[in-house]
Amino acid sequence: MRPTKQNAELRTTAAEARSRYALVARATLDGVWDWDLSTDTVYYSPRWQYIAGLHESELSSTLKHWLDRVHSEDRPIVERELKTHLEGGSSRFRSEHRLRHGDGSWRWVVVRGLAQRSKASGPGRMAGSMMDVTNDKTSDPLTGLPNRLLLHDKLERLIQRAQREHAWNFAVLFIDVDHYKQINDRFGHLVGDVTLKAIAERLQMAIAGTRSSTESIVARFAGDEFVVLADGVESAAQAEAIAKRIHTALSHPILCGAEELSISVSIGIAMAKPELTSPESFLQHSDLAMYCAKSNGRGSYVTFDPSMQVETLARLELEADLRKALARNELRVFYQPQMNLRTKDLIGCEALIRWQHPTRGLLAPGEFVGVAEEMGIIASLDLWVMETACQQVKEWRAVPDARALTVSVNVSAQHLLQKDLKEAVKAVLNRHGLPPSALCLELTETVLMENLDAGNQLMQELRAIGVGLHMDDFGSGYSSFRQLSELPFDTLKIDRSFIERIAVNGQSRKVVDAISSMAHTMGLKVVGEGIEDRSQAELLASMDCDIGQGYFFAKPLDARSFYTKYLRKKGMHRSFAVSHGDQAVA
Repeated sequence: MRPTKQNAELRTTAAEARSRYALVARATLDGVWDWDLSTDTVYYSPRWQYIAGLHESELSSTLKHWLDRVHSEDRPIVERELKTHLEGGSSRFRSEHRLRHGDGSWRWVVVRGLAQRSKASGPGRMAGSMMDVTNDKTSDPLTGLPNRLLLHDKLERLIQRAQREHAWNFAVLFIDVDHYKQINDRFGHLVGDVTLKAIAERLQMAIAGTRSSTESIVARFAGDEFVVLADGVESAAQAEAIAKRIHTALSHPILCGAEELSISVSIGIAMAKPELTSPESFLQHSDLAMYCAKSNGRGSYVTFDPSMQVETLARLELEADLRKALARNELRVFYQPQMNLRTKDLIGCEALIRWQHPTRGLLAPGEFVGVAEEMGIIASLDLWVMETACQQVKEWRAVPDARALTVSVNVSAQHLLQKDLKEAVKAVLNRHGLPPSALCLELTETVLMENLDAGNQLMQELRAIGVGLHMDDFGSGYSSFRQLSELPFDTLKIDRSFIERIAVNGQSRKVVDAISSMAHTMGLKVVGEGIEDRSQAELLASMDCDIGQGYFFAKPLDARSFYTKYLRKKGMHRSFAVSHGDQAVA
């Protein structure tokens, strides 16, 4: 049969279509596939093979060629979605899953397809595309760092390599930004995001010179948590050297517009070991070490030790108990007297929190305040102490000779940054009918210097309403008299480390005398805290120190004991209700 003109035109049209199809397949960034169901053969374009990381020698024309590379967790879902579409249960096929790349890594791909059907025989052909979406799936959108998914993949590959080669030469460093919540609370989330991006850049710079393998990465794990996967690390000393580089990189303030933010991080290190067989085990160990680092104080690092698991379990139990302590009425306020060193009269007291733990007995602040800070509940404890102490002092001021009695309450760094602190203080004073002068707020210089601008503004507002302001532990940190002169304090408390040596160390006496003299020149009262014997009290009095506090006068006392020792003899004869305990405590 002679070819007709119509047949020739059809052949030309088909050739042009194949040519266009081939051109599109070469031009697109997606991989193209075409499945002939009648012969059960699949065409995979060169771009498809490239995305899968396969060489020409690995070409295959089976559906198994694709499905065998799908992650075992994803394959049942892919097969089910494929079957649903072929049976007419979906208008189009779309599947997002992990595909094993030729280099062994997992790539995230989106595969789309459409079946061609006939009424008589059903689907005879299905074609579609495959797009690599790994970057979108494994990159953190804020910092551009690898995210948890990619970190997990990289760590899994390193574990497999170590098991294969018996070379456990890498480390995981878990990094948490200290007090990041305070930045968000004070400046807002926009500044918080800028801070995280700046930290990410500095972390990358810090490990740039330590990378001995392309497997080393900095990843954003979650929120203000980052992870450094350091390959080629042979010892804990090498991993700790990286931690030091990170601390150095973050030692300079971060500029966010007009703000200068001082940043520190806590770092937990987990060294590679044969018993760590999963990414989760590495992350768990490094996370535990990071929490131990936080308990040592901000800006530190710790390498994991098995004993930490016991310590962490104890800490978690303590956290759970502390959350219930307020509701169970387990917290107590004890009072330590503050004495006029010239007249020996009682002029005030410091309110100190204690915890009557149901199984561990009476706990001092050092055993739980740090935990409360990490839990973010320290401001609530501060307010509870203030409320309780003001209620108690209101009762005590009914004694004729104690009508000017004051109470000092400590304020934490977290509380200092809360915008409603001034209103909360006013509300407490109003509830108990106390004048502002009855309440003194104590801030350590370390807390204040970390939040100088915000702290100064809040202090000015508190001072304006008449609340007393004491700088606690002066001399233990890094503030100066110049900074002190710019802040609205009315009282300075000399750190106990100076007081304990004044009777035996001439240099300490000179320092205390100089601090006292300078403070008086600035119009400040001076408190010597930590006085333990008569000689210290007499020396401080000779230096014109105004107020004394310490075990020489009394250990912190519960409300009943404080009243009995200092107030009952002053004429308070009416009944007195005491709500907390009756024991003195060291």
